[in-house]
Amino acid sequence: MPMIKSSFACKDGPGRDVSVSSAGIWTDGRWVFSTGLDQRIRCWHLEQQGKLIEHEHMVVSVPEPEALDASARGRNRYQIAVAGRGMQMFDFVAPDDMKGGN
Repeated sequence: MPMIKSSFACKDGPGRDVSVSSAGIWTDGRWVFSTGLDQRIRCWHLEQQGKLIEHEHMVVSVPEPEALDASARGRNRYQIAVAGRGMQMFDFVAPDDMKGGN
């Protein structure tokens, strides 16, 4: 099965564009999680009008990450799995000031 790569751009502060090439992306409509060859899981908050704000990132120990999947584990709690040459799982909890939604 061929790997589908995607990229998207967003604003990261005034006048600063960020371009991300991702091997795996998952969203629930409020949060977007992505991974790529930089061996990071990036956690983006999807605001109103589709604006993406990078909230945090986590370094993974999986060489050549190619896939990402996530599962909601209650309100604003997620379990994220990254696979490549190996697999690693992470827990993500949204900060209190972002638990109210968009």
